[in-house]
Amino acid sequence: MDLIGTLTSQLGIAPDKAQGLAGAVLGQIEQSVGQSLGGADASAFRAQLPELGDWKTKISAREGSGEGAGGLLGALGGGGGLGGGLLGAAGSLLGGSGSGFDVGSLLALAGKAGLSGGAVQQLLPLVLSFLKSRLDPALLSKILGAVPGLEQAAGGAGGGIAGALGGLFGR
Repeated sequence: MDLIGTLTSQLGIAPDKAQGLAGAVLGQIEQSVGQSLGGADASAFRAQLPELGDWKTKISAREGSGEGAGGLLGALGGGGGLGGGLLGAAGSLLGGSGSGFDVGSLLALAGKAGLSGGAVQQLLPLVLSFLKSRLDPALLSKILGAVPGLEQAAGGAGGGIAGALGGLFGR
């Protein structure tokens, strides 16, 4: 699966934004894997996604340009954007920022990248499909078991948090 091509065509964003967004989202997953499973699994994650380093570089380039009211990295820190209390509450539904996949930061990140509500709802399922196509099934299973909220946020259980929040983003 060509994640950047898919994000570009399905979300209607430019390739450089798609690369930065992919780097940020996958970087957040990588960080959660490192915290939950340890360095060996985070290294395996990086090894199976060699383009991740380049995509993370796109985040830095966008950050340096001053784009996006604080940039993509600021969004990953959870600072501001779209009613912080509401996004923090959304993140806590899936384990919060310290113990799993931080949906609040993801939603802030997507907003800073200029995504509409419908595009936000499509983002995690596309990323999860990409991971399913690229990662060793045993590693993917470990990641889904160890990173609370990732599969649910992508719609794996009952439509996901993105579907539940769809109305809040003007879908």
